[in-house]
Amino acid sequence: MDDAIADYKKAVTIDKTLKIAHNNLGTAYRKKGQYDLAIGAYNAAIALDKDFYLAYNNRGYAKYEKGDYAGALADFDDVIRIKSDYAYAYNNKASVYLKQEKYNDAVKACDQAIKLNPEYGYAYYNRGIAYEMLRNDKQSCQDWSKAAELGIDAAGSYYSNNECYNF
Repeated sequence: MDDAIADYKKAVTIDKTLKIAHNNLGTAYRKKGQYDLAIGAYNAAIALDKDFYLAYNNRGYAKYEKGDYAGALADFDDVIRIKSDYAYAYNNKASVYLKQEKYNDAVKACDQAIKLNPEYGYAYYNRGIAYEMLRNDKQSCQDWSKAAELGIDAAGSYYSNNECYNF
């Protein structure tokens, strides 16, 4: 990861207008857990293009990982404002809502993600968690089954550990 950071830093030094290089630098920092540096890099990308929805989404993800849930939600809302059909932003909002224990909001956000991308396994996985917390065992098991079918390994574990074979 250090090599990637060095390369992206060099790229943005040579040409400060490379929004994708700023975005990718942010992602490299985020993967190292250097959230403030990541957010700074995403800010630079957004300053170059106010409609760069990927940078907003990635900045929101960095804020989420940092524990700034309000900031993360604001960024995911900006993504949706710019690109309303971006299913990942809705699922990312659901992840925040799960942390905040706002399970009904998580379900609604996942519903929208699934509506936009019915093959998005993580949306089923997150919705399954929200339904579990709402004590809707049948629905949570159905969602984990679908998520596992779509390749989300953790969903298969949830399905098995929650005796979903009863449904």
